Amino acid sequence: KFFYIPIYDSLNSKIKKKDYLYDVAFLGFLNERRSYIANGLKNMGHKIYISDNHIWGDRKKNLMNNTKIIIDIPRSTEFNIPNVHRIVFPMYNKNMTIMESPRVDFEDDIIKSYTIMCKYDEILSKTDDIIKNYDKYLTDVYKDYDSDNTNMYYMKYIDSFLEDCV
Repeated sequence: KFFYIPIYDSLNSKIKKKDYLYDVAFLGFLNERRSYIANGLKNMGHKIYISDNHIWGDRKKNLMNNTKIIIDIPRSTEFNIPNVHRIVFPMYNKNMTIMESPRVDFEDDIIKSYTIMCKYDEILSKTDDIIKNYDKYLTDVYKDYDSDNTNMYYMKYIDSFLEDCV
């Protein structure tokens, strides 16, 4: 069997710059829940990028390096679990990541450490606050960043992914 492991992009793409083209990017197709947040942020004057599900390699690296915040909102309330595959690259790249608080118990300390989780109805105001105070949030979230621990997390994630696929 052959599998595409998106985490490879993360391990080979860490670049950071200060001049951003976008305030916020959404990964995944736009739906009603994501559209509501995206339109609300646009109405606040923020620059938004909405990608599809097929963004990998250099295209994904360029998007991450030109975006302050990645937002992960599950496509439905019934399927509200963390999209770890969408979170690992921004976390490795030290992007701010906002994730809708999952309905399930989520005990992943690495993801919790570098991701801001909030309820769906708080995402607009929280994102606006982070954009306005970006440097402070970035410093606070990544103050104890441990690249070795994060790399070990990626390896564990890849192993788990491969075990599930076999």
